Amino acid sequence: MDFEERLFDFMKKEDLVSSGDKVVVAVSGGIDSMSLLFALNRVASLLRISLHVAHLDHMIRPESSEEAEFVRNFSKSLGIPVTLGRRNIPDICKKTKGNLEEVARKERYAFLEEVCKKVNARRIALAHHKNDLLETVIHRVIRGTGPLGLSCMRPSRGIFIRPFLIFTREEIEEYARKNEIPYVEDKSNYDVKYTRNFIRHKIVPLLKNLNPSVEESAYRLVRITNLLEDFLNKEIELFMRKNVHEEEDIFVMRRPESTFVLLEVMRKIVHEFFGKIPEFEKLWEFLEGFDKPSHRVNIFGNVFLEKSYDMIAVGRTLNVKNFRERLKEGFYNVNGFKMRVIISEERRNVDRKISAIFNLKDLNEPLFFRNRKDGDKIFLEKGFVKVKDLMIEERIPTFYRRRVPILVDSKDRVLWIPGVCQAHTKMVGGKGGYLILELIRWPFGYLKGGFSFERKT
Repeated sequence: MDFEERLFDFMKKEDLVSSGDKVVVAVSGGIDSMSLLFALNRVASLLRISLHVAHLDHMIRPESSEEAEFVRNFSKSLGIPVTLGRRNIPDICKKTKGNLEEVARKERYAFLEEVCKKVNARRIALAHHKNDLLETVIHRVIRGTGPLGLSCMRPSRGIFIRPFLIFTREEIEEYARKNEIPYVEDKSNYDVKYTRNFIRHKIVPLLKNLNPSVEESAYRLVRITNLLEDFLNKEIELFMRKNVHEEEDIFVMRRPESTFVLLEVMRKIVHEFFGKIPEFEKLWEFLEGFDKPSHRVNIFGNVFLEKSYDMIAVGRTLNVKNFRERLKEGFYNVNGFKMRVIISEERRNVDRKISAIFNLKDLNEPLFFRNRKDGDKIFLEKGFVKVKDLMIEERIPTFYRRRVPILVDSKDRVLWIPGVCQAHTKMVGGKGGYLILELIRWPFGYLKGGFSFERKT
């Protein structure tokens, strides 16, 4: 099977394109991307797709403008429309103090997405191949990655596709020679001061001495890891749906039995909702404090991980807003605490942690839900007890103690702490109709027990 037949079969097998798709081809002018453009143009009619070339001039080298014209002319010779762009990467690096390679990559991908949207394309084709994949694996291992960090360079991810991922650099170079495909040589590709170039020219040749097919070995490793990542992602998403409670600023869960699941859940939450992949060292520092009742680690900015008893929180450090809401009959949802308030003519036996019952005539109304204040006390059978001490005794996590909606009367006396206790009946004794409050759900899951009531007329 020749090169183009393998390319066609791979694109069909991996479902990289569909009939009628427009595909933006990222072309730098180098041998890989020029060969990709040439080969895709050869199989485009069989795949029933159309092509559009995108080239970004990074303005890093003096000859970059000439390379842009080279790509334009070659694209026109094939009858393929082209969009050229320019970004002054050196200036951007100076302003942002960013790494040249990272800034160039970020700007290139942003440009490609802009072109894709502008020309109404469905896919963006990149020229990555097996050697690029091997270099990425080595780079990630050197930087320190977990097992799922080896899941990289998939044939497709989102709108990006990699049709050349089944080929080695040698196979692509041979294809370019046979078809006399013109290309430009980027001399900076040989500058080993850049990490990837050092890996390519110094490390990979040593590995090939041990295994001439090391590219194929890395390809198999990554493909297997991709399958593992797909499986674990489904398990992690299932765990999160069942066990993670989300609020505006924090995510809360019970500690899972598997430490690996905990690591991946924390990593996923931080990455997806707070915009950055957490450093492994920070995650490990957090795990090492698990022998303490409470433990907190700031991982970057104001984003934190906190363990309190068997509960885990991931979120932003924010001042908890003071709230004070007047009580009325109906349903409440305050900071994840879902409650029902009803009035009944009959007294019921209730669990004083998850429900509360009061004589209406002896209450100092109006009543309010508010968060805990320093110095709060509640009257119990043994006398006044600090609310903070009761929360510690009942193992209410540290990050939730000021979020619990506490019921108080008009004199600001504490009547009920949902999930903890109700004030002693001597404080609110008497006869008459009854106010009944039921905690239906708190942020840690649905509660067992409790009662259902219908208001009597």
